[in-house]
Amino acid sequence: MTEQELDILHAYSRQTLSESERAELESKLNTDPHWQKLWSDFQLLSKGIEASGDAQIRELIQAAGADFQLQQQQKKRRLWRNLGIAAGLGLLLLIAILWLQQQRQKFQNLERSQHQNPQALLNQQLDDLETRGFGNRGEQASPALLKGLQAIEQQNLSLAIQQLAQVKTKSQQPIAQFFLGLAYAQSGDRSKAIQYWQNMPKDSPEALKKAARYEVSWLYAQHIWTRQRAKAIWAEIARDPRDPHQKDMQKLLEQLR
Repeated sequence: MTEQELDILHAYSRQTLSESERAELESKLNTDPHWQKLWSDFQLLSKGIEASGDAQIRELIQAAGADFQLQQQQKKRRLWRNLGIAAGLGLLLLIAILWLQQQRQKFQNLERSQHQNPQALLNQQLDDLETRGFGNRGEQASPALLKGLQAIEQQNLSLAIQQLAQVKTKSQQPIAQFFLGLAYAQSGDRSKAIQYWQNMPKDSPEALKKAARYEVSWLYAQHIWTRQRAKAIWAEIARDPRDPHQKDMQKLLEQLR
């Protein structure tokens, strides 16, 4: 089949021949075996092309459908994976929160049962000031120091801080610094309390230094990030036979184990 013959048959099948060209070709198809053979071959070829095209379309549709299903499956897997990760993280967060609450409650219970309030020391110093003063032998009680300690006893912490800071500035009395730290601690200013207690004057009485160390440890115990510091101080106190809190700290450390 020549290219010209193929063009004629293709135009005929698409009904684009002129009246005269169509009449001439139909005459040949009715009488000429050669053209009859060409037309038969052309029809078979056309059907084959159409069948092939349909199969390709079906294959494309099937492939598109399979790809869509795969994408949907992948989306579902990603969704379930993300949900699983979110659930796992949520569970870990819940466990962490519960653990933190448990630890906080544990140390709060320990503080209530083990922390000896410095009220006894405060009462002792008030008695000393009211009877003979506090400080160097023969020194009279400072009115500001007395007012500051009385203000702590009455929980007037702003007045206590004002009076004790005045004493510390003028005379650097260790007792003023210790109770200034206590006033800050009771008012909620943890950092100021630690600052004053950790920097007690070198000439402070040993009892005050040990009391300051003891109080600082309980401030550290209030927060999870500084509890290791508290435990280190407790261990230091437990090894100090001259510390009045040694036995208490030994028992406390045993409980924590």
